[in-house]
Amino acid sequence: MEIQMPIPYLSNEGNIYKYIEIKKPSGQVLADTRDAIDRTNEFNAMRVFVAGCTESIASENETITDSVAIKSMLGKISNKTLEYLSAMIMVDYYDGEDYIEGVYPCPRCGTSVVSEKSDADGVEIDTRDRITDLHVGFMEDIKDMQRTISFTPVELRSRKTVDEVSEVTLRMPTTNDYIKAFQQGGQNMIKIQFQVYGDCIIKANGVDVDDTWRRSYGYKLFATLTDFKKVFKEIGDWLNAYGLDPEVEKICRNQSCGKVFNAIINSSNFFASALQ
Repeated sequence: MEIQMPIPYLSNEGNIYKYIEIKKPSGQVLADTRDAIDRTNEFNAMRVFVAGCTESIASENETITDSVAIKSMLGKISNKTLEYLSAMIMVDYYDGEDYIEGVYPCPRCGTSVVSEKSDADGVEIDTRDRITDLHVGFMEDIKDMQRTISFTPVELRSRKTVDEVSEVTLRMPTTNDYIKAFQQGGQNMIKIQFQVYGDCIIKANGVDVDDTWRRSYGYKLFATLTDFKKVFKEIGDWLNAYGLDPEVEKICRNQSCGKVFNAIINSSNFFASALQ
């Protein structure tokens, strides 16, 4: 089955790879993925999973079929694309049975809205959400692979200088960025985000930066932001415009409340269910 990737892969040679041919996972792929989860982290496990289910990745000029090259390329694509590919492979694996149960507390009154399949007096009621009903955002312009973010100036001190930075340009985070960050930051998601975004800085105040600068200042910059909430929302809005949108609309079942609100479905359980 050939599908389009939400965020294409841009190679160093300028080739834009948009399409990937996937297949259902074999028992060996599921076993390898389970082993990767136990030994490493979910991002590396998803890379192992998708690599084992990929036949080819194609641009207009080239089709990659070598398994080693495919696994390497999947580490360099956006994690949002990898999450989407994992979900689509699982939908195929379950032959379209892509239902997700969940419990979502109302933000106004706290009443739980339950999405489940149940039976009431012999009548089947199914309020579960489906992966294939979620909106999928596709990148239209390759220029959107980068985003410039402005913020309250941050002082970055070295032994000899003090630099004030008020703007950075980020490239799109990759699967490898998250794998590396998990290795360095453990399970602390805030530290992982600092590390990932710091490693994705390509310019500071409009000037190109290198790996030495990123190692010295990338994490530190995001860790010392005073307008942390605003900056992370702007980055999150940029990244979450692509791939699966996990937000679904819910209505509080408390008749005296009835609030309509958006909730985030736990799509990771859908991926993990095949590995149990």
